[in-house]
Amino acid sequence: MQTLTQPAIYLDEDTADTLYDIASAAPEGSRATAERLLGELERAIVVPSRDLPDNVVRLGVNIAYRDTDTGRVRTGSIVLPQEADISAGRISVLSPAGAGLIGLEEGSAISWQIGDRETSLLVLQVG
Repeated sequence: MQTLTQPAIYLDEDTADTLYDIASAAPEGSRATAERLLGELERAIVVPSRDLPDNVVRLGVNIAYRDTDTGRVRTGSIVLPQEADISAGRISVLSPAGAGLIGLEEGSAISWQIGDRETSLLVLQVG
């Protein structure tokens, strides 16, 4: 797979703080993804809520994305771990896909580890 330049990540201040707290306190079963999320938070562009672009993946907003390795398109929203319900399309921010997608702009793709494979996740639609 071709290595992608990792895209910019945009988060509002409150979300960045919440995600840092969640990732820092993640249970053992989520540690690897939490560490990746913490790394993404370190490179995120943190802005006031009013300055966050509308086309950015944020908590609770409906999205569509493609796993470019499998070609599968999925829809749902990224949510806090306690709100997750994959059968209802609520994807935990501590899941591999949720951690990779949060903060991305519509049209951007990120090279990301999903399970035992490296793929890229392409944000098709936000909102």
